[in-house]
Amino acid sequence: MRPSSAVLVLTLGLAACGGGPAPTSTSAPTTALAAAASFTPTPVLTAPRFRSGQLWRTYRGEEVAGTVFETAVAYLDEAARERYRLHGRDGLLVDGTGAPLNPPPSEGDPLRAVWVIDPAGNVYASFEQKKGLFHHSSLVAGGPVAAAGEMVIDQGRPIEITNVSGHYRPPPATLDVMKERLGEMGVDFGATRFAIFGVDVGG
Repeated sequence: MRPSSAVLVLTLGLAACGGGPAPTSTSAPTTALAAAASFTPTPVLTAPRFRSGQLWRTYRGEEVAGTVFETAVAYLDEAARERYRLHGRDGLLVDGTGAPLNPPPSEGDPLRAVWVIDPAGNVYASFEQKKGLFHHSSLVAGGPVAAAGEMVIDQGRPIEITNVSGHYRPPPATLDVMKERLGEMGVDFGATRFAIFGVDVGG
């Protein structure tokens, strides 16, 4: 994968995946809560499968304060990364608890999640981004990705998916990797808008 010709700068915020607060009632759980409680995450994929692209050279070393940003960008280890791994359930994108992925409340337009797919096909996403602290690269500790971008999502339904990532600058063709993985995960993306940025570069 080679970088797109367009320079894309991320300025949108993101946040961690997760469900709502635990119920305080002592009554029987609702169907949704019972379903989430019985959810078993799919195993982490380990065998490299997809062609991947490297972190854009401008951001290499960003995990060290003062190298790229004044602050150090957080790089997640394997255990922390699991919190952000996505799964499919009943046609929806869900987190590790089985709860549909949904942005936290915000003023104006809904927050966009940043997402990446690693070379093995694991999909990670977060709504929580701060310049110089948390970026696409945080999700894979600066490692290579098969695809990356932003996503508008509502109650687990992907509304719009783009290939916008200033850190990886993936060409539009990498959105096909996302479509392939969504299909394999059983996620319904028939009504999803795929917004393309940049141009594909041959080779």
